[in-house]
Amino acid sequence: MKYLYMSFNYNLTNHDWSISLLDTERWLFNIQLERIDRLKHSPALNDWYHGKLRDFLNQKELWNYYTKEYFQETLKYIKWVYNFKEYDEIYLINKPVDLDKTEIFWTDKVNVKIYNKIAHHLFHAMSTFYASEFDEATVIVFDFNWIVKEGSDFGKAKDLRAMQSIYHFKWNDYKLLFYTPFSNKNKKYGIWITYDFFSSFIGLEEGSVMWLSAYGNSRKYEHINIYEYHENWDILLNKVFLEWLDLNKLNNNWLWFDEVVIKNIHKKFWVTMHDVVNARKNIENSFLADIAAKLQKDTENAVVFLAKKAYELTWCKNLCLAWWVALNILANKAILEKTKFKNIFVQPAANDAWLTVWQNYFFYHCVHKNKKRFPFIKVWYGKVYSDLEIEWVIQKYENYLSYNKSSDIINDTVNILLSNSIIWFFQWWVEYWPRALGNRSILALPIRENKDKVNKIKERQLWRPLAPVVLEQFVNTYFEASHPSSFMTLAADVKEITKKIASGIVHVDGTARYQTVNSKNNKVLYKILLSLYDKGIAPILINTSLNWRGEPIIENPEDAIRFFLSTELDYMIIWNFILTKEKVFKKFKYKNHLNKIHKLLKNNAELKKEIISLNATYRKIAEKIGNILFGEKVNFEVNDNTFEVMFSYTIGNNKNEVILGFGRLEWDLEKFYSVSYLTIWFKKICRFENYVLNNLKENLVYIEKLLLFFIKKLKSVKEQISRKGF
Repeated sequence: MKYLYMSFNYNLTNHDWSISLLDTERWLFNIQLERIDRLKHSPALNDWYHGKLRDFLNQKELWNYYTKEYFQETLKYIKWVYNFKEYDEIYLINKPVDLDKTEIFWTDKVNVKIYNKIAHHLFHAMSTFYASEFDEATVIVFDFNWIVKEGSDFGKAKDLRAMQSIYHFKWNDYKLLFYTPFSNKNKKYGIWITYDFFSSFIGLEEGSVMWLSAYGNSRKYEHINIYEYHENWDILLNKVFLEWLDLNKLNNNWLWFDEVVIKNIHKKFWVTMHDVVNARKNIENSFLADIAAKLQKDTENAVVFLAKKAYELTWCKNLCLAWWVALNILANKAILEKTKFKNIFVQPAANDAWLTVWQNYFFYHCVHKNKKRFPFIKVWYGKVYSDLEIEWVIQKYENYLSYNKSSDIINDTVNILLSNSIIWFFQWWVEYWPRALGNRSILALPIRENKDKVNKIKERQLWRPLAPVVLEQFVNTYFEASHPSSFMTLAADVKEITKKIASGIVHVDGTARYQTVNSKNNKVLYKILLSLYDKGIAPILINTSLNWRGEPIIENPEDAIRFFLSTELDYMIIWNFILTKEKVFKKFKYKNHLNKIHKLLKNNAELKKEIISLNATYRKIAEKIGNILFGEKVNFEVNDNTFEVMFSYTIGNNKNEVILGFGRLEWDLEKFYSVSYLTIWFKKICRFENYVLNNLKENLVYIEKLLLFFIKKLKSVKEQISRKGF
């Protein structure tokens, strides 16, 4: 029988929506929503949209956009499977509730079976084992508060919530060997969430914290243990960081939980929030780098400890890792150096976007017992844009650029690189994970000058490293490494010769996150590197993803061209077309989209009048709050241009602020939890700004409803204050 497996990551996690298709012959298609709506990890909505916001709006346009419109537009990308009738059975896994099969397949004449229950940790494990080329492996999963399944009888096994888990896989069989149970009651929180808490405190994403650690000195905080080790192998966040955690108030309110942990970090490391804010201005030379070094060292020790215990359970020398901790490449390096594992595979898209892949693997291998494997030699299965589509988009912007079609794109690319130019390289399908592997890449010769220039183009901190891509057969020539790393999931020490000829890819600690390329995993990039080698030049290039800091990788040609036109990139090579420009056109920069919204709202007199009225009311309330909480006056202002709400208060000589609105929470108002919580609500509402911008005229009323909803929430805070006698 011929099966089609169609999986959705939808509604079970509040981030990283995606869709994936597999049939009995091959992978067909993967794509993430973030590549379409340009919101990283998009969307984070389910925890609040299903509740009060949806009731308040009493309309479906937002819901339709993020379900029916998204998935139907996505399905149009699939050119191989328009004829769904050719399949004997189609398995819809985790199907969106608002989609019926006619809306998905454009016909009801298909044999569809629907499954909506998943085992999160188990599917993480499947995602990494079945994507590897191992016949047998130990699998470690690092996650937070998700279900583990025991046994292989789908839907009947016992549900367990876990943070770390260990499995043993052999072909289509698997066994759960160990798990660290999640427990609010006992205040048990694992490795990943600990790293996440400390990263929030430092003010960077987890990957940046890992690289920042090289600038710090962990010995300054040797007296502090971030993790606790228990006899049953549980590795948990030290309870000293959980003081004041009132479980009666928790009720899955992770914003409040996060604030409690961060306040404890301040206390245990003897720093104030004022110290942290100042340190972030020069973070690589501050105590935050020392805390990052301590966090990284303790995390590496914890991961190595768990890996050693996992080896004792299986005595298998193959190791597979999954979820965000698995992308801590310095920890992966430590595993190879300090344990008995000889081979390691890290599932490259370690976030929940791969939930769709895991689900397909489960049904393909464990339900239908298929033995054919689909190892991920490459990690892109999306839409391929035709020459006609690309040229049509180029011509749309022909007043701003020049272009020609190359008859020898490999040779032309190498010549451009040798002129020391930086190239935006767009080929084939988009990568299905956060790192570019040559299809949506910025490429340059690996010199320090280019590293600094690329970081400026991407608006990244100059201290952050860039990754090298190297021909696989020469990896040991330039790095202290014997393992291939097709997906940039390993780090290695850099040899002295490499430090001299490729200083732009060497981090301050003498390591690099390397990518290896061969003729199978990326033919075009392989030929470019081979051509460099044939010309007597080291086959190494800087390779980083095409996007601004904090944004997802670019998917389509038009977004790519707009990025090219608004940055200092020298050339763009899109398929076989070579693009140049005479100057930078900032008008195409997406970062300006908030200004468009602000201007529209500024001209709405009715809304402006209501906000000004609230401004006066809340200023009086803020003064009362300030006298009670701080013994000082607290000012409250609404910016009529940006619609941001700001509380400010002074303690001693320090002026402190809380800003609510389109920006992030700049400061925590201690003991004023209601306002802090409100920040996240409004921040989530504003994540839909891209959706709004696509339909500006039609959705001006919609924006106003969202802002009025925010005002409504502020009024409820006023009522709470009134009831407490403030």
